[in-house]
Amino acid sequence: MRRRFIALAAALALAVLGVTAWMAGGADATTGTCLNIATPISQPIGCGGLYFSGLGTGIQPNGTSLTLTAPNPQWNSHVVTAVYDPARSDQDWTVYQRCNSVGGVRSVASPCGTGTPTLDPDGQAEFVAEITPLGHHLGGAINNSANLCLSVEGVHNGPLVHHHHALRWRAVARTCDTGGAFFYAGIPNGGADAGTTGVVTSPNFWQTWSPFGPVGSGFVFANNALSGNVFNHPFVLDVPGSSHVPGAWLLAYPENDQRNQVARIIGCTGAPNQITPGHFDCP
Repeated sequence: MRRRFIALAAALALAVLGVTAWMAGGADATTGTCLNIATPISQPIGCGGLYFSGLGTGIQPNGTSLTLTAPNPQWNSHVVTAVYDPARSDQDWTVYQRCNSVGGVRSVASPCGTGTPTLDPDGQAEFVAEITPLGHHLGGAINNSANLCLSVEGVHNGPLVHHHHALRWRAVARTCDTGGAFFYAGIPNGGADAGTTGVVTSPNFWQTWSPFGPVGSGFVFANNALSGNVFNHPFVLDVPGSSHVPGAWLLAYPENDQRNQVARIIGCTGAPNQITPGHFDCP
């Protein structure tokens, strides 16, 4: 197994899934992923999703792409893949870059301001992904205790090994504010720092992810808690099974660079455009 790395562009401001933000009053859009707005001028400031580029056909994302989806946004519910559909709000996510500290003026180039970004042992930026249908926080506001983020859970439901089911790490929705996490919203369009990603300090380590790549037609996205193992095997988002059918419960599984692990960003505005390659402009 081999790992391939590149230095992503300055602070990788929106590396994983794209960015959305919310404010009182919310969005009046009625469609999901990316809100079908390439350069929104009011909140939510952006949008995003993640699709598995190796599992679709033609110019993606489209109706053949499997996309990160949270169909039942409740604590510990499954995070699955579903066919890309711009009308599905359960494919909308907000990403926050992890910072050791935050201070001063934040910008696209320095989302932590005078603070410092957190880097994993391989020097890659770390990110947390929140479920934000139509750009809304599930709890109604940033840092609400009801907000949910992409996490993992160990379940003994893998293949039988010596009469016991093997451990598998499943992607689930878990409360974002565990561990003292504090989130700072992104900065909307209209000013000098428009498109600055949201950031987070002290997140739950099981909810932090780092992009590695390019691998094939995109990146792999490693869970930071699982990837710091003695075998040096990164555990990355993985669509299980040989047929890769929609609705599959996503895994965090040892990297093998196969097409069911390679994904790309759906992004509309601001910092996704800093990432080369690895993002797809909103259709």
